[in-house]
Amino acid sequence: MKKNKGRCIEIGRKLSPERKALEDKIYKLLTTSKGLTTKDLYYILIKEDLNVDYSKIYQCLRKLFHKGLIKEEARGKEAFWKPV
Repeated sequence: MKKNKGRCIEIGRKLSPERKALEDKIYKLLTTSKGLTTKDLYYILIKEDLNVDYSKIYQCLRKLFHKGLIKEEARGKEAFWKPV
């Protein structure tokens, strides 16, 4: 992220419709379950869509985190994500 006069500007790829749909699905899963680990999200999503990989999920989680929609908690060696 690049800072510009106190605002964060995201640098990177253009958001594709597929990535936006994945972000929406991840956020919906987190809000309906009251939070999940990254690994749990991966297993839920891989059952529904074989084209999802761990890095795509994590990128979406980081984006939702930077938007302030979710927060991350450390649970041992795993990251636990839940809605704000």
